[in-house]
Amino acid sequence: MKFKSEFTDTELIILLFHFFPDLLAILLLGEPVRWETNLQLVIDCLVTGGSPESSVMKTNEQIPLIATNTDFLYVAEAPLPRFGHGAFLLCVESLYKVKYARHMITS
Repeated sequence: MKFKSEFTDTELIILLFHFFPDLLAILLLGEPVRWETNLQLVIDCLVTGGSPESSVMKTNEQIPLIATNTDFLYVAEAPLPRFGHGAFLLCVESLYKVKYARHMITS
């Protein structure tokens, strides 16, 4: 048996959605640490109607994406401002629009 830290991102996603039903919405509370993984997971959830383990895209449906903080920059200990949650949301929207040629709906 693998320890929790030894699972790959893909294995964790499969494990998570094996035990939980489809998502009804995505709630973004803050910017993630590893953007590339989280960008992919959010977009996968959006285009599959909340079932990222599915290979079926639901192009006419989108589960709600709710962002609680849209600050693009914030001040931290670093000498220059840091990218915030709004920057992550902008990346999600941009990737979604480029890949699927339509605007993403946000709340």
